[in-house]
Amino acid sequence: MHNGFTEYKLPLIDDLGVRFEWFPPTYLDNPKSKNPISTPEVDITYYVRSISDEGCESDEASISLNILKREVKVPTGFSPDNDGINDFFEIPGIAKYPDCSVIIYNRSGEVVFESKGYNTPWDGTFNGQALPIASYYYFIDFGDGSDVQTGIISIIR
Repeated sequence: MHNGFTEYKLPLIDDLGVRFEWFPPTYLDNPKSKNPISTPEVDITYYVRSISDEGCESDEASISLNILKREVKVPTGFSPDNDGINDFFEIPGIAKYPDCSVIIYNRSGEVVFESKGYNTPWDGTFNGQALPIASYYYFIDFGDGSDVQTGIISIIR
């Protein structure tokens, strides 16, 4: 893994060529390698050609990589009642966005939780006090340039 994105080993190409040229070189570890590793962050098509000892060039071949964003599934509620079940605002998939920020507001617009990264899930408290049963508004900035995700999380006790 690199920056939260999957590495792809581009396919083995024939040994007829002595030199290889992959382009564009974006996200490639070595665009002159026979089998470079790519860590794309967006959809991309690569082109390759081989060049023999005599200077003959092969026909150009291509490979397209389509990147599927990992989905983050934000729950709509949790029950921080210390019964060991659903006690925290867990956000599956958020760990793949280490530069994210999460902000949660109450109905009055007061910030009741804020974090850079989400290493410690929200426990439904504010200043050490349990918050009441209510709906709270969250904003998640994934830190990768994608749209901010917003929604409502309910505390249920």
